[in-house]
Amino acid sequence: VDTTPDGHPAKADFLSKLGRALRTRYTWKWSRQPDDIKEAIAMHRRAVELTLDEHSSKADFLCDLGNALCVRSVYTRELQDIKEAISAHRRAVDLTPDGHPARPIRLYGLAQAWQACYRETKDSDDYHTAVSFFVETTSQTAGAHSNRLEAAKECINLLTGRWRLSSPEMRLDAHARILSILPEIVWLGLSISRRYKESAQLSDIVNAAVTTAIDVGELSRAVEWLEAGRSFVWSQVLSLRT
Repeated sequence: VDTTPDGHPAKADFLSKLGRALRTRYTWKWSRQPDDIKEAIAMHRRAVELTLDEHSSKADFLCDLGNALCVRSVYTRELQDIKEAISAHRRAVDLTPDGHPARPIRLYGLAQAWQACYRETKDSDDYHTAVSFFVETTSQTAGAHSNRLEAAKECINLLTGRWRLSSPEMRLDAHARILSILPEIVWLGLSISRRYKESAQLSDIVNAAVTTAIDVGELSRAVEWLEAGRSFVWSQVLSLRT
């Protein structure tokens, strides 16, 4: 990095890689030094500054910056870091068109940043924004299936036990949307090991949806989801056996 001039086409990439390495070292508890994450953030900021919006790596550099700020906020509890992380992830999403394979993971980063914000502020608007971005991540049709599945799980965790912040209709709608895309998340084109791993998580998602429907008095929907979920899980099990 030090020997590469700012005008060099690879300078931003070198800065980003150094920033990631410093961030990784900071997360190791036996070697955690505040200067590491401070320098990592500085490296990521510089990578963003040196890169035009039209460059294909700009969104990745913004995500790196947002992730580093979120990592620091875990230990410092500084709301300003979270706000800056949200801004960076928001810019990354804005630079990523619908249908782009990286859009789910960038939306996921934005959702996690809003979730971190809610944990600090306990503000209902922050809560609803986090839920909406987790649902949007899950609903994407392109990109890694694992990102969409993780977003679905985090959305359910966020919805569970926070009844005063969400209406019954909101919880039911979120569960309905997640259940509707499960066949896309765990599909036959995945490797056997991936399907085993992801199929094992389906029961928790289905059970959470059924429990919510029962809690709000939607018994017919609970039965519908239970039957649909059981059918889907068994179809996965049988396909894995064959």
